[in-house]
Amino acid sequence: MCGILGVYSLDGSPIQFSESQFDEAISRMKHRGPDATGRYTAPDRSIELGHVRLSIIDLSNESNQPFHYGNLCLIFNGEIYNYLEIREELVSKGYKFRTTSDTEVLAAAYQEWGYDCLLRFNGMWAFALYDKDRKSLFLARDRFGIKPCYYHADQHAFYFGSVIKSLLVLKPALRTPNLNTIAGYCRESVGGESLDTWFENVSRLAPAHYMVIRQGQTQTIRYWDYPDNEDTTTSFQEATHRYRTLFEDATRIRLRTDVPYGATLSSGIDSQSIVAMAQRISGRSLYTYTASFPDKPYDEFKTVESLQKDMGYRAHQQRVDYTDFLPDLRLLVYHLEGGHSSPAIFPLSQVLQRAKQDIIVFLEGQGADELLAGYINAIFCEYWLDRIKAGELKASWTALRAFRKNWSLTYAGLLFLRTSLPARFRTLGRKAQGIENIYGTGLSKYRDQPPQKKFSGLLKQRLYEQHTGGLVNLLHYGDNISMMHSLESRLPFMDYRLVEYVFRLPDSYLIHQGMGKYLHRQAMQGIVPNKLLDDRNKIGFTSPFEEVFQNRDLLNYIKSHPVVTQEHWFDQVALDSLIENVERNRKKQHRLLFRILSVALWYDAFLQPEISGSRTP
Repeated sequence: MCGILGVYSLDGSPIQFSESQFDEAISRMKHRGPDATGRYTAPDRSIELGHVRLSIIDLSNESNQPFHYGNLCLIFNGEIYNYLEIREELVSKGYKFRTTSDTEVLAAAYQEWGYDCLLRFNGMWAFALYDKDRKSLFLARDRFGIKPCYYHADQHAFYFGSVIKSLLVLKPALRTPNLNTIAGYCRESVGGESLDTWFENVSRLAPAHYMVIRQGQTQTIRYWDYPDNEDTTTSFQEATHRYRTLFEDATRIRLRTDVPYGATLSSGIDSQSIVAMAQRISGRSLYTYTASFPDKPYDEFKTVESLQKDMGYRAHQQRVDYTDFLPDLRLLVYHLEGGHSSPAIFPLSQVLQRAKQDIIVFLEGQGADELLAGYINAIFCEYWLDRIKAGELKASWTALRAFRKNWSLTYAGLLFLRTSLPARFRTLGRKAQGIENIYGTGLSKYRDQPPQKKFSGLLKQRLYEQHTGGLVNLLHYGDNISMMHSLESRLPFMDYRLVEYVFRLPDSYLIHQGMGKYLHRQAMQGIVPNKLLDDRNKIGFTSPFEEVFQNRDLLNYIKSHPVVTQEHWFDQVALDSLIENVERNRKKQHRLLFRILSVALWYDAFLQPEISGSRTP
């Protein structure tokens, strides 16, 4: 886990930054790599590369970056979990290694296989590899967008990095808001899955893509995609065995580290499965960390504590505190470089702040629901309609009866309509609720981004949209908040082998008798307690933050903010009405108010001259 930064000349002229200016840009991402800092400048100043390192594998200085390997210069953020297997193959081909790092393996793999090396990597990455002889730049991002990679290009140079703040130091003119992206966030909670950022001329390199830049020419290529061919020959028993084998290996290779590790833990089967499997593999108890709301009925630490003796992990309870809500959110928005629609960012940040006392690497269960049909009420209609279309009338009726025992069919239908109808119908829905008029002239319109791939079945299409949509947004905030605390997050459910395998399986392997994650539940028999595996009541993470919006000073801050009074991104009259409704508890619009507040804090951090020049908000 690290941070990368680079500027590459497109017209052959020397890069025009002073040493101190580039060092300042590197310093803006120091939280991503507090252990070492490095830079490389080509003799003709046609490229500048910077790197900050969080040492995880091979802690020696030999593995610091920029890493030079023959004619190659590499800056790398992430982990190649299967680097030992790749290294062994390269050794058999005659390669010799001076370090034990995955960084050197990455460079050697490129030398051996070229751009196809990406297909051999199992991990998360954003890296730039400069060929000193050809003067070409190879920039790549992992399959699912776990690691960030931002870029900007003008007629003279190509800029890229792990954080936008560094690019703003090098080119202050980039401090221009992208109102379409901000409008998408406010209306549809669009975030890290968009290729556009909150800055008009800063983009994201798409997941599963790489760029090659040479002699001023840029080429962008997709190197991996989700499979859409269904396997109808594998029995459920065979699939369960294969899935368990893959999940075990996905966990095993993510335990490769030279620093202490643990796991975040909830009361659900995703993180419990990871911890149980990790302990079976390692033969030792794991440090685990759980967000806790002791006075609330949904406090997850109660379940964690009840399982602690049987499961054998060393559980730590982190009581979530909203006392410093505004300064905490200000800092989070600064690191996210935009807003996030879920208040779950608070518990995660506080949990990781506690975990930092013991560990550097942690495992977490992100990605399971979107892969395994975990959000059953959000995808049941697609599954049911697929059964009808296939003529499986008895199966569809059985599934419907089982689903209604635990979930609201009306609510599931509303979720189906919300995700399947065109964007204009969602706009009509906001108008009916009386909230569309909250947006002023600056945020009056939003252009939607359609899915990039079509599946024949509705369920697989919906899971694909979850996996490439909302999940990527969760990965975005997960990476930024973990790196804010200089911690590395590892995600076994994001192993590409698991994703490819599950996407090829029949829908009935994922959903059974109105229950999602059926394949995973069966595969974890004997590993995870049955009372968790049999629990049908899957809900999203809950965070009680509504009471903070009873603070009069906070509400006045929003009402009088320049995004309302000067920029007119929000309508003053409609905002006053919204705040009055929230104050009097007439309407539950706290999340919308949370998004508006996040926009205001982002404006303070990046667009206000007296604030944006400072390193911290």
